[in-house]
This record gives sequence, C-alpha cells and structure tokens, in this order.
Amino acid sequence: SVFNPDALNHVSLYKSNMPAQYGGRVSAVIDCKMKEGNTKKYNYSASLSAFASTLSINGPLIKDKTSFFISARKSLLDLFIKPGETLALVPGFYDFNLKLNTKIGAKNRLFFSVYRGNDRIESIEGLNNKWGNTTATFRWNRNITPKLFSNFVLITSDYKNDLSFKDKEKDYKWLTGLNDLNAKLDLSYHVNPDNYFKFGISSIYHKFIPGESVTDTAQSISRIKALEHGAYFSNDVKLYKWLGVNYGLRLSVFQNIGQAEWYQYDENYLPVSTEQNQKGVYNTYLYLEPRINFNFSLNPNYSLKLAYTRNT
Repeated sequence: SVFNPDALNHVSLYKSNMPAQYGGRVSAVIDCKMKEGNTKKYNYSASLSAFASTLSINGPLIKDKTSFFISARKSLLDLFIKPGETLALVPGFYDFNLKLNTKIGAKNRLFFSVYRGNDRIESIEGLNNKWGNTTATFRWNRNITPKLFSNFVLITSDYKNDLSFKDKEKDYKWLTGLNDLNAKLDLSYHVNPDNYFKFGISSIYHKFIPGESVTDTAQSISRIKALEHGAYFSNDVKLYKWLGVNYGLRLSVFQNIGQAEWYQYDENYLPVSTEQNQKGVYNTYLYLEPRINFNFSLNPNYSLKLAYTRNT
C-alpha cells in the first residue's frame, strides 16, 4: 500500500458523492488521518515480512500534554537483489511518518506532521525511475464555544518524478513534478448530535513541472503556476431514525498565473502560433458545485443511498 497501515488511525472513502468540503476532485476521495502519540506511556511495534520492515514508536514528550508518533518502512527486496541477478526489474521504497501534538490550555491543540516517501524501479537495461513526495502539515484546532470548533491548516508538499535511461547510444533524463502550498480554514457548528454545519475557505498555490528534459532542453515544457480557491458550506442532519441528509454547496475557482508560454495548433496538430503571459492572472475558471446525499436506513443490515453531486 502507498500508505503505511501502522501510521493510520482512520480512513474514509467517498466514492463520487463526496461532501462539499472536498474539492479539486471529480471521481473519489480517500481521507486518511494519522495516529497520535500516547500522552501517558510509550508504545513500540515492529514488523518484518519478505518484502518490507516497519518500525513504529510513540509516547509522551510532556505527560498528559504533548506526544509524538514516528513510523518508518523500508523495502527489503532491493537490499539483497540487484537487477539482472534473479530479476530484470527490481522495485524498492521507503517512507517515514512523524506527528507531534500538544495542548495549549483547555481550548487549543496544535498538530505538526511530516511525511516523506520515495519509490524506485531499476532495470538491467538501464532504466531508473525514482518518484516521491515530501509533505508537512501544521494544524491549529480551537474550541471557540462548546458547539463551535475551528481548524486552521497550512500544508506544503513537493512531488518529484525522475526518469532516466542510459545505454550505449542514449543518455535520457526526464523530470516532472508538482509543488503546492495550501492554507485552509474550516468551522464546525454542532446544533445537536444529529445536526451539524460545516463552513470553510481554502487557497492553494500550485507550481507545476509538466516535463523537463535534462539532456535535451528543446524537449522541455515550460513550468507553470496556478491558484486554486474554494469556499463551501454543508449540513449533515438526521431527520428521522431511518433518514439522514447531507447537502451543501461549493464554489471552486482555478486561475493560471505568472510567466507562461503556450501554442495554438491546426487540425494536423502542428503549432501555428505562440502565446505568452509575463505576469498576473491570464485565465480564470469559476464553478458552483451543489452536493446532496440521502441515506435511507432500511434495517440494521441494509441501507439505500441516493446522491447528486457536481464536481469540478
């Protein structure tokens, strides 16, 4: 799995009918939440299989106030087998998870987490493909009132995919990637256990590397930048014991910004003109995304769901 199971506390899968707080997706969302460290005592775990080993440690830094969680995985196949010995293609990977959290008074909690993962495939023919992601998240959770909660989050991520191929005739290197800086604020208001509202705003600064040839710059595609904004509200309410409704509305905005160059093509896919932008916004796309989901509980073992969503 791309996720380390030892580092996960909770996973939610939304298949197409995702609530309004999720944007920038059209098919599905997997929402993963990491484990938190024990604030009272230390815990250790380790696992070993034919393909990978995992080590996890968590515990208090300040008892009953501050804790940490650390988990790391490493593949074993690439440590003992080289391409061409018994396999023509050898995969390998490692990943690392860290999470810190602390209480500040009775109403505030701070969280900081880091993820680093890297995968690799190497072949006897000279192919070497490395890709991975580094992310860091800061979250401030505050109980504003007994019924109103806020979450302010800052996220940075840096994804790179480095592909190289080398033989007697060719030395080929190709780089793609995506760097994001994301800020968002979410508010939750709980009217009662069967009725709560969510509101939020978010903004992401994207830096794309569509494709760069290290060995032949004429083949490279220009780097581009963009902004992605969102604002939403949603309400999750249980009207009856047998009927629950989640409805909401999201406003999604995508803007191309900064220096860029692109081409117009004819019917034979040949470039006929070049367009350029030096600074500022040069494209804006704005969409409203209504969401509604009905959940009918027929009995403890069966339910029926009916949903309408527009995702952009």
